[in-house]
Amino acid sequence: LMKALKIIGILLITIIMFSGCFKENQLTRRLDGSWNIYILKKTVYADDDLFLELCTSANNVGNISFDKDGTGDYHIAINLGEDLFEGSNTFQWENTASTVTIYDQGIRKEYEVDENSQERQVWIRTLDPYTFIGMDSEVEYRFVERITLIKI
Repeated sequence: LMKALKIIGILLITIIMFSGCFKENQLTRRLDGSWNIYILKKTVYADDDLFLELCTSANNVGNISFDKDGTGDYHIAINLGEDLFEGSNTFQWENTASTVTIYDQGIRKEYEVDENSQERQVWIRTLDPYTFIGMDSEVEYRFVERITLIKI
């Protein structure tokens, strides 16, 4: 009986370890290719109150591509009223079963994967505390970025 319980325990541990690897590999496979940046929403809270919000939900904020070798590139164009912000670059990336980390121009951005399907990805990144030039030092700020990607 003890031997059987030991074998069952070892099998359970092995299954749990492989299921984590499976989910990580599944996300890696799903990301491979080109995606439309469908929604890009950046929100800043000051003491839990909405302070600033930028939400672009045009049909094409830009594109982002992921290659299996851990590299990628993006191009974004965001209409900021009278100004247009454009940016393009290459980056390095990696993932776990529940996160995607992008290394862009020396900056590390780690996103929690909120939705993971072959056709749609939703990621969330939170910086708490959040600091910026001109901020009120008496206020606690939090930054939340939410990105929705649609497979091209």
